Amino acid sequence: MKIKNVFGSAYISPTTSFNGIKSIEAKNMSKKLVGLVISFVILWTIYLVYPMLKSDAQISQDQKEKQEAALQVVKGQPLSNSFYEKLVKEEKLQNVSWTLTKAFHGIQSHKAGTLRVAFYEESFLMFFEQNKVEVRVGIDRFETDELAIKTFNSFSNSQGRVENLKEYGDEGRKVISGNGKFANLSFRKGKFEVRIGCDSEEIARRFADYTLKTLEGY
Repeated sequence: MKIKNVFGSAYISPTTSFNGIKSIEAKNMSKKLVGLVISFVILWTIYLVYPMLKSDAQISQDQKEKQEAALQVVKGQPLSNSFYEKLVKEEKLQNVSWTLTKAFHGIQSHKAGTLRVAFYEESFLMFFEQNKVEVRVGIDRFETDELAIKTFNSFSNSQGRVENLKEYGDEGRKVISGNGKFANLSFRKGKFEVRIGCDSEEIARRFADYTLKTLEGY
């Protein structure tokens, strides 16, 4: 049935008008759904990316807090504190300043297993950085010289070539990686075992000298 339009001669079908309204509503609903999806994607992206959007000030503050925590760990033990003070004093004479980034004591500082750690009287591991160079220093004090000797000589290497070091302590060695570059050095002095890892052999040897001077008091 068609109804005459009082404003003209055209006719409007009620069915056509109803379908048009449904079409408009569907389009509006579709736009709303698209808007919701876009909003969800934006919010989810912000949620994922937010941790990476920290300001330089926030990052700097986080680093300072970690360094302060590491320093408190170091100062909490006489051996690590003595080494740290020796390092700072000696390097300052060469106008070099190292940043202590991480420090651990006890079994936290090793992945060798609790069997070996059980023999320690004291153990610590420290990480230093300076101009993108990292140095790792670990010192273990065993209950007896015999345990230190046994542990040091149970060393197994999978990194590369091993060379003996005679200038440090009672016995020592350095490891050369598969590409021919220096990897680390370690030595034993009495019931102490020292491990120093660094890409630079020169720097590793400097740190080894500092540990020897520190151990003279023990």
